[in-house]
Amino acid sequence: MKEAFVKTDLRVPEQETCGVRAAQAEEQKEFSENGRPVLSVLVTQAHQLEPVLACTAVSEVMLEADAVSPEQWESTASRIHAAGKTAVLGLPRMFRENEKGYGEAHRAFLSASCFDAFLARDPEGLFALREAQPEAEIIADASLYAWNSGAAAFWRRYADRLTLPHENDARSHAEAGLYGCDLVVYGRTPLMVSAGCLKKTLGKCNHKTEWLTMKDRKGYRMPVLTFCTFCYNVVYNAVPTSLFTETARVRSLRPAAVRLQFSDENVQAVSQVLAAAEDFLADLAPHAGGEDAETRTPGAKLPQGQYTRGRFVQGVE
Repeated sequence: MKEAFVKTDLRVPEQETCGVRAAQAEEQKEFSENGRPVLSVLVTQAHQLEPVLACTAVSEVMLEADAVSPEQWESTASRIHAAGKTAVLGLPRMFRENEKGYGEAHRAFLSASCFDAFLARDPEGLFALREAQPEAEIIADASLYAWNSGAAAFWRRYADRLTLPHENDARSHAEAGLYGCDLVVYGRTPLMVSAGCLKKTLGKCNHKTEWLTMKDRKGYRMPVLTFCTFCYNVVYNAVPTSLFTETARVRSLRPAAVRLQFSDENVQAVSQVLAAAEDFLADLAPHAGGEDAETRTPGAKLPQGQYTRGRFVQGVE
């Protein structure tokens, strides 16, 4: 896969970029005609699935790579379909198809057929899946940076949908013409994906996917999930992101889907976030308003605690 990536022409022809822009304009028009975006939800732990399936506002359910074992994929996808929702399988954040000890686990993703689409996290996983399943619907995650129109045009060669990166603000997305993409509106942002395992460093490796906590120099406690099936760790932001108060900015980007990304939330917290998301979706609809809208406080139904808007308002230098 690395050789394939090296041989890939990274240049985007001018006419192709123009074509992408035209397609994005059509997507924006389509959003205006069809109304609000769909609600997509990523679940990282199996217990989060039940309240998500019960929520009628959810249209698409994404399973994190280690949420359930491959032996449970078919039955889990059937449950999602029975609830009237689209089933998406998230690929590992580090796709090491040919690495000794991990190849078999990773190749299982390339042959999965019970899901409607796949969420790709890195170039290796994206290219391997596109080669294995040329007709598969692939969603590029925020880690496949659609930083500007050129980057977006490149990733659109291989992915059917793009996710807006966490680093850009709403204005930068609009200036790059990145309409009709997926947008993460809730969840802990992954700060680091590392092959250096905390448990192994501490001499406590037990080969079990578990939650740990890491404290930084300012005293913030950051959740860490050890994805032991694939031997990597994900360090999450200490404070969840919520864009539920940014209705106008989100609406201006005409997202095809808005996504909730659950990580360490329990069932009660998941239910509360889903309730807040339903209000948020109602406010996103064209000509939203009325008596209910006037009495709603954006994000009021979220679990009590501290939240951040990330870089969505001010971006990065």
